[in-house]
Amino acid sequence: MLNSTISAESVTNKRKSIPNDGFIDKYLNRKISSFITALLIRTPVSANQVTIFNAFIGLSSIFFFMKGSYYNILIGAVIFQVNTIVDHCDGEIARQKNQSSRFGFWLDVTTDAIVSTTVVISSGIGISTYLNEPSYIVWGAMAGCGILVSSLLVFYNAVKRDSDKDSLCFAITENGKEPTKLDAFVDGTLNKNLSFYFLLSAFIGMLHLLLIIAAIGVQVHCILILVAVYKKRWSKN
Repeated sequence: MLNSTISAESVTNKRKSIPNDGFIDKYLNRKISSFITALLIRTPVSANQVTIFNAFIGLSSIFFFMKGSYYNILIGAVIFQVNTIVDHCDGEIARQKNQSSRFGFWLDVTTDAIVSTTVVISSGIGISTYLNEPSYIVWGAMAGCGILVSSLLVFYNAVKRDSDKDSLCFAITENGKEPTKLDAFVDGTLNKNLSFYFLLSAFIGMLHLLLIIAAIGVQVHCILILVAVYKKRWSKN
């Protein structure tokens, strides 16, 4: 039976052993999600149910991004940030309720990839409408495709982790071993800082510039991941 006095602090403490949170994750998103989790773990709600519900939260932001006005884009960015915060709750619930599973991991990673990719692409379409500049559709597509490829690399890495115990693995390992810097870097593909930058840039009316930076940056990130993965492979030969 779950302890009814579980607090946000205890939820946060249970997470401290996982080092792949970004700055915004650690000092903003995780602080809020721990309070939400402390409430949810007193209910019958499962981690996978939170994952599915949160996917719909994230996808609902697409409606606002596509409308292409300042306030609609800002609302979409707020919803995307809420999605990011709640996205932490499923893992926290899984750890508190001992519901961690391979299926839950894949469900979480897959829905994250779908939400992030579609949100970025839809933001490009919305910005294009708002600024009457079609080129932002291309920038949005580039950023979205980059995020998708990055996610596929994470999927590949997870499969290799399951099939090869000596492979490059995620920072969160099943055997509890301390991750290497390279592991944490690859796991950083799932980093949750993007939504905060979306919100901040949407608020000051500069989301179009962030989209260009993201479109270029995510391609570089994919290349760095590939180099890191193959460097690890080559060092073993």
